[in-house]
Amino acid sequence: MKNNKAIELTITPNYVSDWDFCDAVRELIQNGIDQETLDSENTFDISYDEEEKTLQLCSPKSSLEINTLLLGCSTKTDNSDTVGQFGEGYKIAALVLNRIGKTFTVYNNSKNEIWISSFEKSKVFGEPVLTFKIFDNITENEGLIIEIENVESEEYKELFNVWLDMPGSEQHEKIETTYGWIFTDKDMQGKVFVNGLAIESKSDKHFGYNFKPKYITLERDRKSCNSWDMSRVTADMICEALNSGTLNIKEVIKIAKEGRFSDINNLQY
Repeated sequence: MKNNKAIELTITPNYVSDWDFCDAVRELIQNGIDQETLDSENTFDISYDEEEKTLQLCSPKSSLEINTLLLGCSTKTDNSDTVGQFGEGYKIAALVLNRIGKTFTVYNNSKNEIWISSFEKSKVFGEPVLTFKIFDNITENEGLIIEIENVESEEYKELFNVWLDMPGSEQHEKIETTYGWIFTDKDMQGKVFVNGLAIESKSDKHFGYNFKPKYITLERDRKSCNSWDMSRVTADMICEALNSGTLNIKEVIKIAKEGRFSDINNLQY
């Protein structure tokens, strides 16, 4: 492969030092989901080869532009149907994965390019920074494939706690509302998701919830949200479910008697 260019990002290896494998891949899954949200034909897929210890994330109609290597550059900033808003996603994922000993390769097929990230000593700052090397790669393939190597099977299994739609995931009993889903299975109690991605777990919740992004604003870490907003939206969801008859009023009374009020704060029925 011919090395066309190397682009230094002003991000050092210790940035987001508390992030782990799941945090990094969560960002990549989020990007794939968001791209599918913007174009329903751009079906996001994730696969794992246990023998090769390789994880692939594929978006068949996506491509990357050079300017997306700028922090804060995002095509989703003003779209309320997507989770990603801050323009950090895959850059931070690459950094974390490189730091913990994984390779990070992007097959930017629509541009006939391969992008490989690593830590290189900056010619400007004299310190290691995240660097993307971009190579020519003539191919007939389309779309975008992100490949991560050195992924252990136990690490892959942990992703089932990150994304509801992991291939082979268990299906759960749920009630659909305008604002998202209410999960009624006991094993989903207190679990919270936005657009299928796990955020914080609320042990005081009676139900589990999967919110649509337009109704819940995530904090910058993309793993938490304002608790008042969550309480307000869960109340709206339960109210809608009661009005439609998909949730039994007796169940809500039971919640109140058990003292689980966080699901139904601000409820007006």
